Amino acid sequence: MSSREIVVPYVRVDRPPVFGEAGFSVTVGIRPDRPVGQGPQGALAHALDAAGWWIGVGDDGRATVGMGTTAGPVSVSAGDPLAAGEWAQIAVRIPGRVGDRLEIAVRASSGPAAPARSVVVGARLVAAPGPLVWGCRALRDRRVPQHPFLGAIGPVLLDDGSSAVAWSEVFGIDPGLRGTIPAAVL
Repeated sequence: MSSREIVVPYVRVDRPPVFGEAGFSVTVGIRPDRPVGQGPQGALAHALDAAGWWIGVGDDGRATVGMGTTAGPVSVSAGDPLAAGEWAQIAVRIPGRVGDRLEIAVRASSGPAAPARSVVVGARLVAAPGPLVWGCRALRDRRVPQHPFLGAIGPVLLDDGSSAVAWSEVFGIDPGLRGTIPAAVL
């Protein structure tokens, strides 16, 4: 990944891209420091409460994607538990229409890609207010990270098939820095 890694408590994108009804794809690189035993960790999210979507590491250490729908949350995990300190690339598809699939694929840097997993989503995505965040699942009161991530995140690509937004930066996420240094803003 990047030879220069900026360490911050989290990253905030105040004007996240808006995608249409067709849905969109997200690819993100992550290097979790402690993937197992830390509880759920949000690596990249545009979520708040039960709305929006999120990508991260589940309590079991596996790559996970979830979304809030009008019928409640839906999530799916893929692959074996991620290894501490090892880069992995997570590719997801967030559906835009009822009946489309929420999909996740993960590839660790030291091995073959795990089989992709998906689930049919039977309800509409509930859009989340607020920023796109790296390093947590959401920001309570727009400043307190929920389900913080510990490790590194980046680069990130969001693509709806007709337009793409990419960030090449790699950020080291240390939630313990909250209040001592500001969050990065992209």
